[in-house]
Amino acid sequence: MKKPRVIGYIPLMYGKEYLEAAIMSMHPFVEKIMIIYVEQGSQGHRTKIQCPESETELKEIALRASEKVERHKGSFGNESAHRAWIYGHSDGYDLV
Repeated sequence: MKKPRVIGYIPLMYGKEYLEAAIMSMHPFVEKIMIIYVEQGSQGHRTKIQCPESETELKEIALRASEKVERHKGSFGNESAHRAWIYGHSDGYDLV
C-alpha cells in the first residue's frame, strides 16, 4: 500500500509561545507545513490593538523549527476561507 502524501497547515496571526511546538507536533507526519500568516483575525472579532508579535518574529520561529515550513501571507474573512485556501494549494496530496 502506498504511503499517503500529507500536507499540514497553520493559520497564524500570533502565538510565538506555541508556534514551534505546533510545527514540531506535525513535522514527523507531513511532507510540507504551510503557514498562512494574516494581519487581521478571521474569527469574526476585530480589534485595532496591535498584535504582540511581529510577522518577522513569527517567520523566524517557523523557519527555525522545520525545513518543511513554507510561509504565505493572506487575508481571509473567516475560517472557511483559510481552509479553502489550503485545499486550493494541496494538489498532489492525499490528506490535509
